[in-house]
Amino acid sequence: FDTRPISHRDTTIGDLREAGSAVQVLLGRGDPLIFPSLDERAARLGRELPKARVTPLDGGHWLAHESSDAVLRHLFEFHLPRSH
Repeated sequence: FDTRPISHRDTTIGDLREAGSAVQVLLGRGDPLIFPSLDERAARLGRELPKARVTPLDGGHWLAHESSDAVLRHLFEFHLPRSH
């Protein structure tokens, strides 16, 4: 199954905006399916979802597998913020 047409759709940001909740986006620096580029995708997410936390991580398309420790750390930090 070729998922590239799904990855190239431009509905993700609108879908995230409609979610109405806090959003965290982890992007793999080596993901060849990020369209049009990692920098452009991160910048657009920042512009259109200013409250979103957008974090590029080392890894590719299978980020949770390739960089599992970093993904878990960011998920915990996002969902279980420390109270000071």
